[in-house]
Amino acid sequence: MALLESGSIEDRQKVIKQIGDACEEWGFFQVLNHGMPLDLLNKGFANSHEFFNLPLEEKLKCKHPKGSLPIPAGFMNDMISKGVPDAKEMMFIYSETSFGARFNLWPEKPANFRLDVGSEIVNAATKTGLHMLGLVSESLGLPNEHLPALANAKPRSDMFYFLYYPATPDNPNAVGSTKHTDGNILTILAIDNQMPGLQIWRGEKWLPVTPVKGAIIINVGDVLQVWSNDKYKSVTHRVVNSPTKPRFSIPLLLGPGHDFVIEPLVEFINEDHPPAFKPFIYKDYLLARFKNKNNTSKDAPEISIDYCRV
Repeated sequence: MALLESGSIEDRQKVIKQIGDACEEWGFFQVLNHGMPLDLLNKGFANSHEFFNLPLEEKLKCKHPKGSLPIPAGFMNDMISKGVPDAKEMMFIYSETSFGARFNLWPEKPANFRLDVGSEIVNAATKTGLHMLGLVSESLGLPNEHLPALANAKPRSDMFYFLYYPATPDNPNAVGSTKHTDGNILTILAIDNQMPGLQIWRGEKWLPVTPVKGAIIINVGDVLQVWSNDKYKSVTHRVVNSPTKPRFSIPLLLGPGHDFVIEPLVEFINEDHPPAFKPFIYKDYLLARFKNKNNTSKDAPEISIDYCRV
C-alpha cells in the first residue's frame, strides 16, 4: 500500500489493478503498509494468548448454552463439521454497532480484554476493512465510497473473533477449520508470528498460503462475489493444525446491514452477463449457514453462495 501514499496516479492505478487481479484470479491477497497499527495487533494477540491459556472452566464462563442463540457468540470449543470436531477454540466479539453486540460475553480475564478488544482493536480493524473495501470498489471500476457505503448500512453485521488452533502431536492431519467460503463481504485476517496452516482450494488441490511478516490477508466473501456478479470469487479455504506449534489468528468479517438485500449490482449486469444470483436477505443467508454448520451429519450439504444462484 506504500505506493498509494506517493501521490502518483500511475502508482495508485498499479495497486488498484493488482488488487483487482488478485480478487478475480485468487480471491486472496496480502497487504503490507495496511494502516492497522502493529502495536494494536500485538496487543490483540497478547490478549488472545492469555485468554486461551486460561483453564477451561474460566473460558467456559464466556460460553452461551449450546443451541441457545441463532448466531455464534462468546467462547466456543465444540464446533463440529459433518460429524468431525474442529480442532480449535474461538472467541466471538461483535462491534457495538453490530446486531450481534447484545450477545457479547466479555471475559473477566485478561483484565483489559474488553477495553483493548471491544474498542481499540475492533474499531481499528473495521476502519482498515472499510479502507480496503474502498480500494476493492475502485478495482471494480466503481467510486471508492460505493461499496463501503453499502457495507455501512445499519445495523451492521461485522463479526470479529479470536481463533486458537492447538498443536496436535497425536493427529498430524487435524483440521482446525474445515473447508468453507466466507459468507460476508470481505475478510481481514491477522496471523500471529506468520504461522502457516491456511490453505486455499485451487486446481483440485490444497495450496498453502505463506503469511508475510507485517502483512494482513484479505479474502473475498460471498457477498462481494454476488455484488460483482461472479467477477470476483469467494474461494474455498481451510486451516490445518500444526503437530508441534499452536496457531493464533484474528479475523474481521466485514458484513453489510443485517436486513440488506443482496443481489448483483446493476453496474455488472448486461445482455452478456445476466444476474447470476437471486436476491436474498443477508440475515437469512447467514442464519441458514449457521444452522447448517450445526448439522452433525457427515452427509450434510454445505450451504454456499451457489444455493442462491439463478
